[in-house]
Amino acid sequence: MEHHVPSLVKEVSSQAYSAAQKAPEVARSISGEVQKAGVIGTASRLVQTAYTKAEPKAKELYGKYEPVAEQYAVSAWRSLNRLPVFPRWPRSWSRLPPTGWTSTTRP
Repeated sequence: MEHHVPSLVKEVSSQAYSAAQKAPEVARSISGEVQKAGVIGTASRLVQTAYTKAEPKAKELYGKYEPVAEQYAVSAWRSLNRLPVFPRWPRSWSRLPPTGWTSTTRP
């Protein structure tokens, strides 16, 4: 019977059989990609939600504690300047204000 079947039919049949054998592997690959895309999308939404919830609180805390931290930095700088071993030249290249400045007398 083999010699009665046209070669085109044999070739198409062989290609169909080969494709059928590869189908499970292709399906697994596609499934993995879909799952990965779903995980990335979910993670992205979770991060966006967390950021949206945290941002107002972070701004509030920054506004509340930034002036206090600034005052502590100025106080520490002044204390260091009173030490005889601490050179006076850092004031010239620092961004801290000159002595006598307080957070209430900001420029």
